[in-house]
Amino acid sequence: MPGDYSYSSTSSDHSGKKTQTPPKNPTAVHSNADRCEDLAIPSVTTPRGDLGRIEQEGSFESWAQPDWASEEVIREVQGFESRTYDWLGPSRGSGVDMRSQSPAPTFDRLVRDQAQAGSYPTAVPESHHELMRTDIPAAAQQSLSQLGQDVHNGFDKGVGDYNIDEYSMILDQLPPGYDSPEAFLADFLRDPNAMANDQSFDPFNPREHRGLLRDFDFYNEFHLRESGSQNDWSDPKAIPGVGDWYHIDIPGNDGDVMIVDAQNCDQKMSATVATMTDDQWLQAQDHPVSGRRQFGMEALEEGGYRFYTRGFDRQTSTAMDPQASNMAQHADWSSLMRAMAVEHGGRAENFDEEGRPEWGWARQVPGEVLASSIENPTDIEYPKSKPSDSEQQIIRSPDGMMLDTRSGRTWLGPGPKY
Repeated sequence: MPGDYSYSSTSSDHSGKKTQTPPKNPTAVHSNADRCEDLAIPSVTTPRGDLGRIEQEGSFESWAQPDWASEEVIREVQGFESRTYDWLGPSRGSGVDMRSQSPAPTFDRLVRDQAQAGSYPTAVPESHHELMRTDIPAAAQQSLSQLGQDVHNGFDKGVGDYNIDEYSMILDQLPPGYDSPEAFLADFLRDPNAMANDQSFDPFNPREHRGLLRDFDFYNEFHLRESGSQNDWSDPKAIPGVGDWYHIDIPGNDGDVMIVDAQNCDQKMSATVATMTDDQWLQAQDHPVSGRRQFGMEALEEGGYRFYTRGFDRQTSTAMDPQASNMAQHADWSSLMRAMAVEHGGRAENFDEEGRPEWGWARQVPGEVLASSIENPTDIEYPKSKPSDSEQQIIRSPDGMMLDTRSGRTWLGPGPKY
């Protein structure tokens, strides 16, 4: 069960840079009191973030593409078009390259701790920064304890590249029966499937794009549960809050998510869910992805509202790491936005060159890319620890001394001594 931890020390060195020791647990509680004063509302939902120096491999109508040219690649999908980029390195003058500071061969722990300290990769849009955090508020901790479950995040649980996505539809005015965007979002949170009312697979439905793989209900069916219990949501007027959770029917691997954050500002209102453990078996015992997703409403400067979902996550297991899961997520959230637009008089925010609606975009970004450019990084002092076998790189000098090139330890003899 995650605990209510804080950083063990905070100070400032002579240069004025923040210095912190890593948190005892990556669920350190973070204050969000001033979020309404500094909202990150994008002007338009298109792929954003500095990916560094990249070279496009090609443009295809399929997500799954071979990785030919370089070790690190970035995948991107927007609407019906997919692109793959070879990553050539970080941009010059954008962020600080922290790869050499990583306390492990992978960069997940470094990126996690930097995000917890308020320092974010330039590849991640500002609108997604809060989804990188791993804080667990007290109400959610209590609910998890009562359920005997836990939440997980993409840094510690996930595998493979990080998924950054965003999907939306525009309401030029609120639908009949709704006097506020808060009421619209509350109805969605109570029953996402009923709110979308996606009838795409109904053979008698005259809407465009009928088909099983364009049906939101095919990919997931949400069941809202009361905080700390297995009881179905019973109050049709109450607004779901932190600690309430959903069981989701997903083909091949059901998943659970818990509301861990709620925000209600004049220009933006949202609810953020984190993936959870569940009571299934073996590979199906966790949500297919690990991380956070936010659903919300944003007031636009030109009038009207944006209904959106944004995610930051990774595949939970190597079994789900191939692109099949990412393809399913893109189809899933695109289906949601299309269905919501049809049901409530909305429209797509963007269209491709052929006039087809683009309901959203997604990127798969390697951890090395995230670690290679972090804006205003925090100096984090990691305690020295015994390296694992996989982290040891041992060489023998001419005089018979052994050297572990990662830890710097030396000894005389055939094997390492600690």
